[in-house]
Amino acid sequence: MSKLRILLFSNWFSPGYKGGGSQAAAANLVQALGDEIEFRVVTRDRDPGETTPFANLPAGQWKDTGNARVRYLNPAELTFGVIETIIRETPHDLIHLNSTVSLPFAAYPLLTRRFRAASSSPILISPHGEMAPQALAKKQIRKALYIAAGKSLRIFRSASWHATNAQEKEDIQDAWGADAQVSVAPILPPQHTFPAEKAERPAKNSGELNAAFLARIDRMKNLDLAIDVMASIPNTTLDIFGPIGQPDYWAECQKRIAASGRATSFRYRGAIPPSDVMPTLSRYDVLFLPSQSESFGYAILEALAAACPVLISDRTPWRELEHAGAGYDLPIRDPAPFRTALLSLRDMDEATHGALRQRARSYAIAYLKNSPAKDATRKMYMAVLGGR
Repeated sequence: MSKLRILLFSNWFSPGYKGGGSQAAAANLVQALGDEIEFRVVTRDRDPGETTPFANLPAGQWKDTGNARVRYLNPAELTFGVIETIIRETPHDLIHLNSTVSLPFAAYPLLTRRFRAASSSPILISPHGEMAPQALAKKQIRKALYIAAGKSLRIFRSASWHATNAQEKEDIQDAWGADAQVSVAPILPPQHTFPAEKAERPAKNSGELNAAFLARIDRMKNLDLAIDVMASIPNTTLDIFGPIGQPDYWAECQKRIAASGRATSFRYRGAIPPSDVMPTLSRYDVLFLPSQSESFGYAILEALAAACPVLISDRTPWRELEHAGAGYDLPIRDPAPFRTALLSLRDMDEATHGALRQRARSYAIAYLKNSPAKDATRKMYMAVLGGR
């Protein structure tokens, strides 16, 4: 039996690493299932914010990248005509869009399929949190017009949807109608090896706390809340990792740091490649990431796997962490519980914090060993294809 052929459109892909969770989701999907599915990936030829392309890209050709063949498009190629040609000339059984709102990698394939008959294959859309109310509130008018136009032109007609959890399924149906066909499949976790049992790290001193924030610098990630809470607690530091996705928001955060009276307690460390995430987080006492919304939260899982407890919001799939002894997931409407949790972490000694670190790591290992994501993703593809 021949392999299933999937044509995957993604704003960002490997070898880049600055595109956030949707980029990681696409890379992990291909890594996990590329041995049994033939993936062709269409993406940009550079990371977000970069002016130069990745090295050694063949112009206008497919390139083997990991478990996929990838067509990297330069800015001049991000046109309806190029996308239509790729769809028409690339054999595929299913089109998978890794975004709902991207013009070249969602709207163009949908318009091509609707009006040019370049493909009659089923289409699957993974919004990766784009339909969450918090995400739709960003550039609200533009997104409302896009959804209205999509419904009017019927470009989403007969499309299937991929939700990563029950809440995202509800968000999709709120935006596109209760009759939207939605499959629920958790995002595939990274295929990393586990960190060492005893990572090299400084001993935890009672009365001190070294925290990390690791995410794209974007209003959705709530860095401003993290800064305000950390600034109110003496003897704490916050190292900030991640690409600057919204320069105006980063400027606001810098002003908050300057006005905090504790500017030296905050350090911006820039973006780091995926291979450095777990070794980096293993050196910190906590990952502080009070996001407004996360469809998965790769940094959260990688922190836990690196024996770094997490302090996050209650708007991610990672819940009841305190009950599991792996960290805290708290409501972002009130900063007071975050402050209480940070004070508790600050005042822990090495023995208490060491036990917390071990529980965090055990929690992540159990998740990675028992994740249903791979089987659920296979079943989702078969459902979209009608049981082929």
